[in-house]
Amino acid sequence: MNKAELFWLFIISFFIGIVIASLTYFHLILISLFFGFFCLRVFLFRFKKVPFYLLGFFLLAILSGSCYFLSYKNLKIAQDKFHLYLGKEISFKGKVVAPPIRRGSYQLLKIASKEPSGKVLIKTSNLKFFEYGDLVEIKGKIEKAKSFYSKENIFAQISWPQIKVLKKHQGNFLRSFLYNIALKLKKNLFEILPHQEASLASGLILGHLKGRDSKFSKKLSLSGVAHMTALSGIHISIISHYLFEVLIFFFKRNVCFYISSFLIFLFVLATGVQASCLRAFLMALVYLYALKGSRQYQPKYSLFSVAFLMVVLNPKILVFDLGFKLSFLATLGLIYLPLIFKFFYFKLISRIKFKNLEKMLTSKNLIKFLDDFFWPTLSAQTAIFGLVLLNFSYFPLIGILANLFLLPLLPLSILLSFFLAFLRFFSYFLSRFFSFFIWPLFRIETFLINF
Repeated sequence: MNKAELFWLFIISFFIGIVIASLTYFHLILISLFFGFFCLRVFLFRFKKVPFYLLGFFLLAILSGSCYFLSYKNLKIAQDKFHLYLGKEISFKGKVVAPPIRRGSYQLLKIASKEPSGKVLIKTSNLKFFEYGDLVEIKGKIEKAKSFYSKENIFAQISWPQIKVLKKHQGNFLRSFLYNIALKLKKNLFEILPHQEASLASGLILGHLKGRDSKFSKKLSLSGVAHMTALSGIHISIISHYLFEVLIFFFKRNVCFYISSFLIFLFVLATGVQASCLRAFLMALVYLYALKGSRQYQPKYSLFSVAFLMVVLNPKILVFDLGFKLSFLATLGLIYLPLIFKFFYFKLISRIKFKNLEKMLTSKNLIKFLDDFFWPTLSAQTAIFGLVLLNFSYFPLIGILANLFLLPLLPLSILLSFFLAFLRFFSYFLSRFFSFFIWPLFRIETFLINF
């Protein structure tokens, strides 16, 4: 077993330990580990298939994962003081540390405070305008936050409190600047495209569709293509690939790597450093590094290495972050399942006795279509099927068909969305002129989604 395989199996064992720790008490973990160790040792003593030291190594990795998760969890709870005031009304000052999340008639604010220390979720009216970096004074009753927010170490929330804005623009300068750029890009698209098409275009490049057009957002979910407006690996992969391909005409590979990495990093900052976007950025770095040195790209090791790094930074995402699990499983499906589907496809073709039908099913154009679109779509959908069904109680089977039509248009749509949004900064007339030629593409996509 080589070092790469050993590290890969260590990561899996570490993940198993974290999952166990999230479900049971620590002493039960120890008992189950040592009991499992004893049973496996007896089994191995009889069959002698795996070295003793290797078994001990993996069990130690599981124990390490469990200890790490519990240590992280207890540390974050100890650092947060808001949970000590549950059921009480308090007044405190804090800073808005993320762009507000607008949902229908209300909005959610994430506030960081020094006294009491910690983060709190604020639910307030959508009529008031808040932005990242606002210093606010809040008075309200502390309630327990949903477990969904524990991955961000937010354990308390206040619903409909009294809020007074004390100062504006108190956040990080670079982050504030990039957020403003993102908002202006979104505004530009709504100025030059019809509402629904602008919603789709801004969602493709910024992932901020939710709350702007709730009906269209619901249609995206029902048609199984909501991932198009949720910044993920596919967006970052497309952006990084095209960036590198364009820059290679002007610079050396080393320079292309650093410029591409920096620009993608700025893009991730501008979009709010979403978990899926950050994970995709880390994978893109590995991919760009492979392009830089013309090295062979190993997606399996890259995926697990990036996932391990993110889980070390915050082990809670492995258990409580649905987006992380969906993205991870979908990527895993894209790595392994296409080969399995292709194997069964050609095995089925080999049993066909009609030469004309066999020739048609093995034509170059059809095989290319299957390799580029059908197998990846089917693989990703298959990989997340169980998790989606478990969490949402439904799975849009039409999504496989919808993705076959829409995914081929995604790279061009992303590039044209950026082009229009940035062109508006320089000339309204030119952006409107080009929008007449670009609009039909987005109209086709919105038509298919609505259909």
